[in-house]
Amino acid sequence: MLQQPIRCTMTLQLIVLLQLDVETEKPIYFITKHRTISSTSSEDLKEQLTYFFDEHYCPCNVVAGSDILRIYEGRDDDPHGLFRYVNHMTYAEIEEKLGRAVDDDQLVSIRFEELFEELLLNK
Repeated sequence: MLQQPIRCTMTLQLIVLLQLDVETEKPIYFITKHRTISSTSSEDLKEQLTYFFDEHYCPCNVVAGSDILRIYEGRDDDPHGLFRYVNHMTYAEIEEKLGRAVDDDQLVSIRFEELFEELLLNK
């Protein structure tokens, strides 16, 4: 009998940095919460997130919970590719960098430029 290798998967809670993929004087960034199931290396995860946010993810999902009902690009009411994945951090990485526990209620008070150097490069 062939034995199947055991794959270990885990749910990761992430904070993801996205850039609006349009020409502007200064980049426009969105910071969003995201959950994913991963059993891959960090490089594979970056590759998966790049595909997911750059091509697959519907932009309305990024702004879900706001008063925005739909996003149009021309006549396309389901435009994909409006955002470009830039970077991400797990909650554990954020807690390690900040030196304290973090929950969803505390996210609004975080200075994300302390976490993502990309935000400091474009002042």
